Amino acid sequence: RDGKHSQALEQWRSAANARYPPAQWALGRLYEEGQGTHQANITEAISWYRKAAEQGYAPAQGNLGHVYATGRGVGKDEAEAAKWFRQAAEQGNAQAQGNLGIMYATGRGVGKDEGEAVKWFQQAAQQRYAPAQFNLGYMYEKGRGVSKDDPEAVKWYRKAAEQGYASAQTNLGAMYATGRGVAKDEAEAVKWFRQAAEQGNVNAVTALRKLAPISN
Repeated sequence: RDGKHSQALEQWRSAANARYPPAQWALGRLYEEGQGTHQANITEAISWYRKAAEQGYAPAQGNLGHVYATGRGVGKDEAEAAKWFRQAAEQGNAQAQGNLGIMYATGRGVGKDEGEAVKWFQQAAQQRYAPAQFNLGYMYEKGRGVSKDDPEAVKWYRKAAEQGYASAQTNLGAMYATGRGVAKDEAEAVKWFRQAAEQGNVNAVTALRKLAPISN
């Protein structure tokens, strides 16, 4: 396995040195994960991400945004993170759209703007990106940046829940348990709470104990 990764590393390095952005990005991933490189090297990974990002390659822009948002291997800089997320988001990168939405929802790196957050969550959610579907559902449930709409919240929670996203499974269970946006159905609530609980979601475990204390 390591031999295969080492071989891949050399193949990608050759293309990366020829300034081919997908290869630069792939090489960055190998360095970040320490595959074929003996050990991870985030500094080297960032160097390759930046080369690809500066050529307009959206996945690398998204990765660069993530390292600035987390401060991994660079000084944490949320404004710089938002800048790179935006460049990738404007090219239709769903993960970057979802991340940019979070930046707007929380006011990190940009001025807080929940309407703008909803816009980016919607774009990512339409591409079936589960975290954004969950966040969009939450915005509809709470009426943040958009008119409060429980049925619409249920719709987006369900889309993320059906992809196995535990937080959405938990919130969908809560909607069924209380009959918000959907007909009250405790059996359906238990079903969703159980799926989230099996993934270790603490809120789902608590809800399940209250709703079905004798269930296995």
